[in-house]
Amino acid sequence: MLQIFENAVSEEDLLYIRKEFDQLKETVQFDSQLYYLDDQETIKEIYHSDKNQLVQQERLKINHYALGKKLQEIFRPYITDYAQENNYPIWACRAHLPIGLHTDTDDHSLTGYTVILPLTFNDSIKTIVWKPLLGKAHLDKLIQDFIQDPFKFPRKCSISRELDLEHCWMSKPTLTDAIELDGYVAWKKGTIVKFDRRQPHAGTNWKTDSLPYKDYILIHADQ
Repeated sequence: MLQIFENAVSEEDLLYIRKEFDQLKETVQFDSQLYYLDDQETIKEIYHSDKNQLVQQERLKINHYALGKKLQEIFRPYITDYAQENNYPIWACRAHLPIGLHTDTDDHSLTGYTVILPLTFNDSIKTIVWKPLLGKAHLDKLIQDFIQDPFKFPRKCSISRELDLEHCWMSKPTLTDAIELDGYVAWKKGTIVKFDRRQPHAGTNWKTDSLPYKDYILIHADQ
């Protein structure tokens, strides 16, 4: 279930987080090796690029940095149900491309949460969350079934008419409307977003506003 905690982080803390994030970005190598996109058809069709490879995002695990310690304090009220409190990974993230429909676990039986603290703010940046609890294999099967016969799937929402999700599904009908919607949240200062790791989710296509990237803090915590 999507949970939205507005004004959860103070302006003072946000300024500190932003400063520490920027300092880490300048002085420490973020990992991008796991987040390359090299499907040329996808690159050309969805991202309108002739490059052979694109970096979707960069991440740095920050638990042992001062910023990570501070974030543990900030997130503690929102992770009281976690068995591995204080041991969950905290990631500083920079996304260079909007990422399509996905889940944050390969294991359908896993219970845990994704928690996001936005650090880039723009009206075009939103996170959309759908209701089903799926592992990656289950979502992949759903995608393949939809490709085979999209018209056997009834419309369950009309989110594609409201938000720019062309990078999730380019043709009509779209899978984004065939899955029951949980909700979506705009990236605002001080907001913390939390949902089950198994829930399919995606971001809007914020590149249409010519933003070079979006920054955020990410937690994947297991119960």
